[in-house]
Order: sequence, then C-alpha cells, then structure tokens
Amino acid sequence: MTGPTILALQADSAWFVIVAVSLVTLPVVLLLRRLIDRPGGLASGILLSLPLALPLVAAVLYGHPVLPEIAVLRPALQAVLENPSKAGPLMFLRSGGRVVIPYALAASTGPWLLLVGGAATVFMLLRRAFGLLAMRRLMRACVALPSPGIDETVRRLCVAAGLRIAPRVRLLPEGTTGAFVVAGSGGGILLSRDLIEHLKPKELEATLAHEISHLKARDVKVVAIAGWLRDVVAWNPVAHIAFRRLQLDRELEADRQAAALTGDPLAVASGLVKMCELMRCRSRRNPATALGFGPRRGRVARRVHSLLAVADGRSAVTPAGALPYVAAAALAAALALQVGMQMTTGDQGRAVALVWGTPQTAGTQVWTPEIDPWDQKRQADRGGKTRRRGERTPREIHPRVRALKALQASPAVAEKHLFMWAKTVTWVARRQASRSSGLTSESSWEVRPLLGQPPVGSLNVYSVERLSVPMRALRP
Repeated sequence: MTGPTILALQADSAWFVIVAVSLVTLPVVLLLRRLIDRPGGLASGILLSLPLALPLVAAVLYGHPVLPEIAVLRPALQAVLENPSKAGPLMFLRSGGRVVIPYALAASTGPWLLLVGGAATVFMLLRRAFGLLAMRRLMRACVALPSPGIDETVRRLCVAAGLRIAPRVRLLPEGTTGAFVVAGSGGGILLSRDLIEHLKPKELEATLAHEISHLKARDVKVVAIAGWLRDVVAWNPVAHIAFRRLQLDRELEADRQAAALTGDPLAVASGLVKMCELMRCRSRRNPATALGFGPRRGRVARRVHSLLAVADGRSAVTPAGALPYVAAAALAAALALQVGMQMTTGDQGRAVALVWGTPQTAGTQVWTPEIDPWDQKRQADRGGKTRRRGERTPREIHPRVRALKALQASPAVAEKHLFMWAKTVTWVARRQASRSSGLTSESSWEVRPLLGQPPVGSLNVYSVERLSVPMRALRP
C-alpha cells in the first residue's frame, strides 16, 4: 500500500529560487514600467528583460540543490519492517490539531524531473537555433530593392530618429508577407512586395518607421538574448509570460516611436491592420525569425488601441530618457536579490509541498504508548536464563508482538508521543528484521498545512520543516 504523493519545493533549491524570484520580479517590473509610461529605448528593453535574467543570477548566487523532489510515501512501520536500513527519510503529515501520520520515503523521481526539464530546455534551444537557420536562408533568398524612393525614405527617417547608419532594405521572396528587422552591420529591413503594392505612401512610411524604431532601440539583440534566457528555463511558466510581455512592450514602443517620427499615428495603425489582412490572405508560410516581432494574433487590437490613444493625446510619445529606467532596474534587481538571499539564508531545510492524497486523521485510531518496550526488554533480560544464540523466551516475545499489533492497528500518533513511537518502532524493527540502526532526528520532517488550516480535498499545500519534537538518535 502506498501513501500520498508529495512534490516538495525546497526553499534553497535553484528551481524554487528561479520560480520565486520570477514571481516577485515580473509584477514589480511591470508596475514600474507602467508608472514611467514613456518610451525608453534600450533602457526600457533591459528593464523588461530583468524577470528573465535576475532569477538565473539569484539561482547561481544562492541556490543549492537544483531540482524539486517528487516522492511517493509509504506507511512508516511497513517501510521500516521491510528494510530498516533503507527506510527514510520520515515524513510526519499533519492534518490538523496535534495528531500526525508517519510516512517514509518509498520512491523518488528526481532523475525523471531532470530528464523532463532538460528535454524542455533542449527542445526550446533547438527550436530557436532552427529558427535562426531559417531566417538566414530567408535573407539569402531576398533580392535588392528596385525602388530608390524607399531607400530615400529610410535615410530621412534614420536622420529623424538619430540613427547614424541607415539599414539596407531588401525584398522578401514571393509568397512571404510582412516587414521584419534583422541585426548585423547597420541592420536591415526585409519588406514584402505586396506591402509596397497595397500600402499607401504614408502607411508604408509608417511601417518603415516602426522597423527603424526597433533598430534604434536595439530590440533585435535584446529580444534575442531574452529568448535564449527564456529557453534555458523553459520549464518555468513565469519566464514565458515575461518574454511575451517583453515582446509586446517592444512592439508598443516601436509603434509610438513610429508615430512620433511620422507625426501620423493613424497611418501606423492603418498600415498595421492592412499588413494583417494581407498575411491572412496569404499562405501561412511566414519567416521563422525567432525574434517575435510582427503582428501576432491577440496583439494587433492592443497595438491599435495604443495608437488611437496616441492620436487622441492620451499617451505620451516623448522619450523619458534612460535615468528613470536605470533607477527602476536597480530597484528591481535589489529586491530580487534580497528575496533570493532571504529564501536561502534563513531557516534551512524548509520547503513548500503539494500533497496528493492527503490523509485525514478524523476517525483514525491514534497510537498510545501503553507499555515501554525498552523497559520490558530490560526486565526480560534480567529475568531470563542463559540461552543459546537466537533463542527467545516467551517473556521477551510478548512485548514485541504486542507493540507490533498496536502499531499496525493505529496509523496515527499524537505529537506528544512521537518520541515514544520512534523508540517502539526502532525496537520492534530491530527484533523483527535486523540489527540495523534505528530512527534518528536527522531523517525526520514535519509536513503541516501551509496556512495552518485543515486540508480540504485530495490536493493541498503544505509546509515542510524539520521535526520540531526533540528526537535524539535511538540506540539500545
């Protein structure tokens, strides 16, 4: 018979530090970004990248074990009797009050967690590498731009944006729709033929201004580095949320910058809507840029709404400068590192656990120490005669059998009787199976409801701590 399954997230493990610091850093960064609410170029991109970078830094500085632990628990008496030398560590699950149920670790899935987490990371990294290869093939298939007027527009917009080197504009191959920016010496803009044919001059200029704004803010490099960081911790759901929020923020800021460069936010919005319509009409063959730029589903409405706010004067387009973002980044970094340090330098051995199949002590018979088996053993030794090796007297057998039956009939134990329960289990195990070492406090843990409330249902959150009841090593 097996007991509950427990997922223990050790407070000082690298996995738990990464998730916890991500949960703290992301809302703080988003709040600071919203309070500033102005374009910030590279500085704002770095601020939004902190929820991806700081958890890894905190894990390297403060994390100790790498992975959480998933284990299946068995009734402690059964595990001790079958193999006393391999029984443990002990888990005392508290369902409320001062009654606990002792369990022993039966199986661990640490290697499987490493395999699953590593497989997710490898998959995401390979996906990104293949995306970069596909983008390079796409760039090789591009041709020179036949229209000199577009190059002139790009140079004019670069001067207005303060970009010293004008990017090269190249035509995407037939069947591909959109406008994309790529990194490199001076950068480059990839433009499809149907955009040149269907967009009005103002809309095409606004589209080019949007891509130039990406180059000015170095969004290609920032988002690419953030993507690699996200892929390293692909098992962390908060990292995916942070990466998508970074992508959306870079698009919104590029839209506002394009509106400032052209002076026509409505042209930016209409150009974006027309590009989406052309992409829907075309086949689904689109560049796998591995950068995340472009009008993805679910973002277009948000971007158009932001541009309408700019047109109505409800959203600022004037850059705020780097200082507010530097101060916000310093505040977020200090908070994240403080959280990581507090998690790992406080009370060691603490963890948060999710327990499936939580036991209920209501109606369960509670074990009570009716006799002291150690005292019974001493009396049997004093009153017994000299006997051969392995021979047992009836007086010595009686307390062991009686104690074993009492332990089997009562799976729960009161907190005040834990020490006597451990003495009894140790004595029974040594007489029942072998002369191996007994139970010790070093392998004992207490698992109690996190909020101090009795559990409800089969899935509950618990706090794992070292056993608070004094239990010294038990030896004959």
